[in-house]
Amino acid sequence: MARPRQNRTGRPGRPQAPPPILRRRVTEPFEGADLLEEVRREQGALALWQGLRDVLLWAFAPADARREGLFSAQAGRTGAQLEAGLQLDPELVVPLHELSAVCTDPAAARPERLAVACRAISRWAEARSFPRAALAYAYAAAVVAPGSAEDSYRVGLLARREADYARAEAWFRRSIGLARRSKEARPHALALVGLGNLFMQRGDYPRAENAHRRALRMARRHGVREVKGMALHDLCVLAYESNQMEKAERYAYGALRAYGPEHPRLSMLAHDVAVFWLLQGKFDRALDAFKAVHRVIRDPAEQLWTLGTIAHAAGGAGRRDEFTSAWIQAWRIIDSQPATHGTGPALLNLAFGSAYLQDWERVEMAASHAVATAVRWGESRVRMEAEVLLESARNRSMPLEASNLYPPRDGEFGDVLATRLLEALHSMRA
Repeated sequence: MARPRQNRTGRPGRPQAPPPILRRRVTEPFEGADLLEEVRREQGALALWQGLRDVLLWAFAPADARREGLFSAQAGRTGAQLEAGLQLDPELVVPLHELSAVCTDPAAARPERLAVACRAISRWAEARSFPRAALAYAYAAAVVAPGSAEDSYRVGLLARREADYARAEAWFRRSIGLARRSKEARPHALALVGLGNLFMQRGDYPRAENAHRRALRMARRHGVREVKGMALHDLCVLAYESNQMEKAERYAYGALRAYGPEHPRLSMLAHDVAVFWLLQGKFDRALDAFKAVHRVIRDPAEQLWTLGTIAHAAGGAGRRDEFTSAWIQAWRIIDSQPATHGTGPALLNLAFGSAYLQDWERVEMAASHAVATAVRWGESRVRMEAEVLLESARNRSMPLEASNLYPPRDGEFGDVLATRLLEALHSMRA
């Protein structure tokens, strides 16, 4: 008879979920410092910081300490004064009040209610482009609800966006372990997609493809249509990166059908496909798609990314007026907000568009900013390409088709895909 599988505790059963990375980033001088720095101009900055510290203290304390003596009487009064003295965003009033209750009566606090409050604040921060605050509160939710695969996945997702790759991988793997134990297909498949994208960012394409194929199989088996579309979408990008154009276009068409009309990720799919048309030198086709994508998105970071690619394609197509319009709009966004991990690639695209038009002053301006941003975010590929463009600006000569990485490919299927994507984008509400 086969022996039962053993977990690390020596007891038969499923493997345990790996422990999360609990400590803060080494560069953070104290708990919540990143959040405080990011939201310091908000009315509720101090209340957000205090709420985070209170809930983490409560979550990490032994159970008996939660019942007695964890917070002083003054702590509860301070929290109430913070809330009363501020004109908080209405979306923050209820969740912050819930968090401040751990100070006044820690024994009565309920993990499920605290987790709901932390999730609400994390979503609020994400919607207002406060990525570190969003990550801090997602982490708090996952600590308060340690059995939640969904919360662990969200920590991994937000950590990956902040280029905190070790933390992201740990939390994705924890989400997979928790989802296996609870037999939840959706968070399991989502965490596999997250891992696949993490491997892709590291340039480990075989492991990325394996993770996305596993996510696709799970999504198909359990009828999770949204994740099926995400996995097909990412397999499309991987196939493009491997120069398997026909395969990539078929994955893209499958993702288009899985997403369906009006899906929020449809514009991302169209943008990713158009990037590879751009890299094939199909500037006019790519430009039409980028403009259609830009019409339906509202997030400033995504708008900046599309404006960069519009400028790149317009420069390649020789459409100077459209290039100039995209350039002006892009710099308005760059000047109005802190740099993110998407700023460097957008600047690089602005530099490429300028180079096609032989506008060397603009090449130097965009490429030098791209280098500085890439150094800050550890984006070696962006830095390398921007430095090539800087050298070209000094020599007043276009690099040898540095942006045209793939041979052009025409065919009926590619034309059908382009038509369907543009039709889907034009039918979306602006």
